[in-house]
Amino acid sequence: MSEYSRLQKAIIFDLDGTLIDSAYGVLSCLRYAFKKAGIAPCVRLDRTIIGPCLPELIGSVTNSLSASTLSIIEDTFIERYDQYGHLDADPYVGIQKLIEDLFSENTPMYIATNKRYSPTLQIVKRLGWEKIFDQVYSLDSPYLAAKDKSDLLHLITNDLNIVPSNCLYIGDTTNDFMAAGVNNMRFALASWGYDKLAAKNISCPILVLPPRIEDLMACF
Repeated sequence: MSEYSRLQKAIIFDLDGTLIDSAYGVLSCLRYAFKKAGIAPCVRLDRTIIGPCLPELIGSVTNSLSASTLSIIEDTFIERYDQYGHLDADPYVGIQKLIEDLFSENTPMYIATNKRYSPTLQIVKRLGWEKIFDQVYSLDSPYLAAKDKSDLLHLITNDLNIVPSNCLYIGDTTNDFMAAGVNNMRFALASWGYDKLAAKNISCPILVLPPRIEDLMACF
């Protein structure tokens, strides 16, 4: 990659709660998995719990379950979500226009998500985004496995050979903000997402719907 390409600005998007509203599909499959296992979650299953990777998500709504029980719930969720749940995920208002405008200006765009790679690809393909995004990264990507979001962003910049400070990461949670900060990336908050406390807890540019390309570029 040329030095010009390495220094080019790039935008990396979170997926759930940023580009798409996937709450209905995720929560309905979680409820199904818990019901099938005969287990009641310890907290209400609502959109505020969405964001962490699947094992962490399930662990956050349970109390002292055995590893085997957690595995059963996770496996049931995966089977249900990959068959049905991923279909209940649609772009937020203005997102389609935003990414099309960025694409028309040849802005490099990537997805970095805690969501598993398989359903992420299914959603990207269903929405016709394969040609819009240069690459899609998940924690369990077959070519770039990561332990968490911070690690994923670090691996992405190494994989693409781009300067982190020339990247803007757009996400909807405090954890997204922290992951960007660890990697010296710029960050903008998708205020329409699932972490409704994020805007109060962090200091960063805040985006609103419908997002405008000039608002994103002002973050650089």
